[in-house]
Amino acid sequence: MSEANKTIIRRLLQECFNQHKIDLYPEFYSGTFVQRTPAMGELGSDAHRQLLISLFAHFPTPSGRLSIKLGRARRLSRAGLSWPHIWGRSWA
Repeated sequence: MSEANKTIIRRLLQECFNQHKIDLYPEFYSGTFVQRTPAMGELGSDAHRQLLISLFAHFPTPSGRLSIKLGRARRLSRAGLSWPHIWGRSWA
C-alpha cells in the first residue's frame, strides 16, 4: 500500500472515526458506497452514514483501531475497524 493511501486511511480513522467528524464522510465514501456485512446485510451510503452517527452518539469515547490485510501484489484484501470497548473484541 502506498504512503499516500496509508495517509488517507489514517486520516479516515483519526478524523472521521476517532474525532467523530461526520461532515468528512463524503471525502471518504462515494455516494454509491455499499457496506456488506452478515449481521446487517447491505447498507448504502446514507444508511452507513446514519449508522456511524448512531454509533458516535451512543459510544462517544474514541478508540477505534484499523487493521489492514494485504493480499496478492500488496492489494487490499480486507480492512476492518474495531472498538474493543464496545464489542469487547475486534471484527477485523
